[in-house]
Amino acid sequence: MPAPKDNVHETSTTGGTGNLTLTNVNGKVNFSDATYGFGTGGTDVFDYYIDDRDSSNWERGTGSMSDATTLVRDTVIASTNSDAAVNFTASNTLDVTNDIPAANQVTTDTAQTIAAAKTFSTAPNLAADSVDALTEIASALKSGADATLITGTAGTANNVPIWNADGDIVDGGASIADLQQTTEEIQDIAGGMFTGNTETGITATYQDADGTIDLATDVTKSGTPSNNQVAIWTGDGPIEGDAALTFDSTSDTLAIAAGGDLAFGAVVVLSDTAGTTTLQNIDALDATTEATIEAAIDTLANLTAATSLASVGTITTGTWQGTTIALNQGGTGATTAAGAATNLGLGTGDSPQFTAVNIGAATDTTLTRVSAGVAAIEGTTLATVDDVEISDINAQTDTAHTLVIGDRGQTVTMDNASANTLTIPTNASVAFDTGTVVHVIQIGAGVTTITGDTGVTVNGVSAGSGAINNRYQGVSLLKVATNTWIASGDIATVA
Repeated sequence: MPAPKDNVHETSTTGGTGNLTLTNVNGKVNFSDATYGFGTGGTDVFDYYIDDRDSSNWERGTGSMSDATTLVRDTVIASTNSDAAVNFTASNTLDVTNDIPAANQVTTDTAQTIAAAKTFSTAPNLAADSVDALTEIASALKSGADATLITGTAGTANNVPIWNADGDIVDGGASIADLQQTTEEIQDIAGGMFTGNTETGITATYQDADGTIDLATDVTKSGTPSNNQVAIWTGDGPIEGDAALTFDSTSDTLAIAAGGDLAFGAVVVLSDTAGTTTLQNIDALDATTEATIEAAIDTLANLTAATSLASVGTITTGTWQGTTIALNQGGTGATTAAGAATNLGLGTGDSPQFTAVNIGAATDTTLTRVSAGVAAIEGTTLATVDDVEISDINAQTDTAHTLVIGDRGQTVTMDNASANTLTIPTNASVAFDTGTVVHVIQIGAGVTTITGDTGVTVNGVSAGSGAINNRYQGVSLLKVATNTWIASGDIATVA
């Protein structure tokens, strides 16, 4: 219980048996005052007294402040309600104060002479329970005059007193310093925990002279393997690395140097000799691996020992080292390019020659050369370009037409009663070959105008236009460059 605080006094008008809401009184200290009161949070429990100004009710108990204005009535010690919590009337003014209970106060009108020893049921323990001990001492002093609280004999200064069998305090014979553990004593206690103990792989020795403990392991093996080498023990010597056995932590690859073996127990399953690795002592394989190995063995056997080469896939690289392959076997029957061309009937050099080329069938449709620039099929001479002058007609009846690739070499007729326009597109839109000729004839009563699209030059004029002069007359359009055309015929000046 904390000591009482001076001048602590507040009021309340809270009714009921629960917590009270306190109001400050001018010139008084609040219960929740952190410096002169008891603070908040319910950690400091104090004695409280409640007096009802408007009735005869009162209450004494212990409580705490849960916050700045709330008194928690933890324990009721005495009250006008048979020592139970009083049900105060709301709006009545309650005075709430703090003081020492009368039972714990020591008062006397005259000086007291302690003549006789006071007997305690148990010796007061001032260190562990100072409040209860002081209370008992106070009660003893209050019990009357001529009372001796405790008796004892004078002792050595700074020695620790002890209670004897008669309840008297006598000199314990030891000073406070004697009761403290010295550094040496503490070291001996700790050292004793190691001395005589059983350790495995380590030896612990307590050095009493300097208060230290020496620890030593019996592992003396050490070494410095090179980077990536797998460390191994070499008998009783140090741990070392083997250059023939390395591990790459980046790719998680364990590598065995050329000439090394991989064994399970004493059975070698992979053996390397001069860079050739041999698989041996394998008792069983899974079905997929076995089938793959057998197929590879069969293929190798065909390639090395068979008189004929079985179909094994596509040969992508290499040089043919065998004899020539006959024509009827899919070959050329020759060892040189010229010989192959001759055997295949392709002529020689950069001018291949074809003789009696069959078209569509082996015998009934044969293309032959009659003379220079003249070919024949089955003896019938083919027509030449000079012999044929045929032009299709693209009849247009709309008021506008832009040339399309199908108009090359053809005649476009413009037949409309209203004025109409024929547009030559850019090469990017319609890629006519240079030298292309398109004929345009005005058939309708509407005047036909020839115009070049943006970027097209007609008769030296960019995006130029010119009208056909007369009905039933025409103009020939000739492409002379990528986007350059010449319009000739019955056409007005292009502008």
